[in-house]
Amino acid sequence: MELLNKSPQLMSAPPHIISCIVMLLISFTAGRCKERGYHISLGALIGIIGYTLLLYLNKYGSTVLYGAACTACIGSYSTIPLIMSWITNNIGGYTKRIVAIGLIIGFGNISGIVVGHVSMDWMLMIY
Repeated sequence: MELLNKSPQLMSAPPHIISCIVMLLISFTAGRCKERGYHISLGALIGIIGYTLLLYLNKYGSTVLYGAACTACIGSYSTIPLIMSWITNNIGGYTKRIVAIGLIIGFGNISGIVVGHVSMDWMLMIY
């Protein structure tokens, strides 16, 4: 898959667009069915499958890895609004809800910082 100068920027958009559409569909069905646990586990399972494919399919080329990255994005992005709404519905009191939302967002941001510092040498060779 040959990439031009603008091509990597354009190729970063489809995983996010597809993830947004799937996130809206999963959130709509979770609200319609009035349950979020099964939808969260479905999104997590899709994300696990995507990340597993990223780990084991690196010898098949960048096109396969791009599809696996799309799958991982779909799974991981679709669970975030469901977890946020589930937590806010299960915690009583406005102050407790605000603290819980702040903790969830804070730990998510901290994990992004930690992952940037814990990269392994074999990962750097692949990408």
